[in-house]
Amino acid sequence: MRTVLRHPAEVEVRFSPLDLSQLSAAAVARQRPKERGGARDKRFGPHTNLKCHAIGLMGELAVSRVVGVPADLAAYIKGDPRGDFVLHGARVEVKTLQGFLVLRDFQMNGAAAYVLIIYEPNRWDAVWIQGWATEVVFARRSFAEDFGHGPCKAMQPRDLYPIGTLAAWCLDVSGQYDTMARQEGVELTYEPEGDQP
Repeated sequence: MRTVLRHPAEVEVRFSPLDLSQLSAAAVARQRPKERGGARDKRFGPHTNLKCHAIGLMGELAVSRVVGVPADLAAYIKGDPRGDFVLHGARVEVKTLQGFLVLRDFQMNGAAAYVLIIYEPNRWDAVWIQGWATEVVFARRSFAEDFGHGPCKAMQPRDLYPIGTLAAWCLDVSGQYDTMARQEGVELTYEPEGDQP
């Protein structure tokens, strides 16, 4: 397997004991309706469903802090119908994983952007935001890999766009970029989808 090359502009987000308590309660709340509703278990690894929810919530909370959009901790039987976030009108999915951005076909659901968060197993006090990509960029920069669950596509964290460019890009794709920039008198910049992040 390839070595994970983390993004040079990764952002570390730390969690307090209060954050961890809220994340734990939210994980329990997310699992409860799934158990009652008979939802299919889609886990690939050895984690319990509760641990999977907690890991995902860590990523969502981290992104919410960095981009300034509240995290949606509500529970849904089939997942959040709007995606993890709506940022300036663009739907954003958060993937909290141990290394590469991995998107299987069923996970590519037309979101405007996918954000990669790296977590370390058995460490609950911090995660590292690596950056983001669109499905088009992911398709162009990904490689085939088998992590023990069948072949899939993966992307190196260093090949993602920096997280600091996500808000401006979402404004642009939703048609609000120029209006917001003029109203705020701020030049918002991002790198358009080219071959270099």
